[in-house]
Amino acid sequence: MILEGNYEEYLKPTPEEKIEKVLEVQELLAEKHQTTSSRVSLLLKLGNLLLSAKEYEEALTSYEQAIKVKPDYYQACYNKGIALSALGLKEEAITSYEKVLKIKPDYHQAWYAKGVSQSALERKERSLLSQLKLSAIYF
Repeated sequence: MILEGNYEEYLKPTPEEKIEKVLEVQELLAEKHQTTSSRVSLLLKLGNLLLSAKEYEEALTSYEQAIKVKPDYYQACYNKGIALSALGLKEEAITSYEKVLKIKPDYHQAWYAKGVSQSALERKERSLLSQLKLSAIYF
């Protein structure tokens, strides 16, 4: 069964179940009849499964493949930033979040993640600006 829903759903399966799901998604991706929409959706799911298994480099590859197929796929751009951040590549993560915000300026998760990454790089003023933008979205 392919996982549906939000990221928390990707954390529930056991490592063995995750491996099974990764293999299932990879089999589906290997099928020639996939539509573009189906392919990018499967690549995002694969990336999410790998991200939840802390396989950050493999997740990054999956997100990059999704973005290559659909450059304006903001969810894949955002998750790419998460994977980059987990790998300690905060500057690259910020670039990915900025791409998300060009596509979807009110995506509050990207503003938050960008601010966290900026803070990790000790860019307090920029982090504060990101957090203020995030506040403006909610109020």
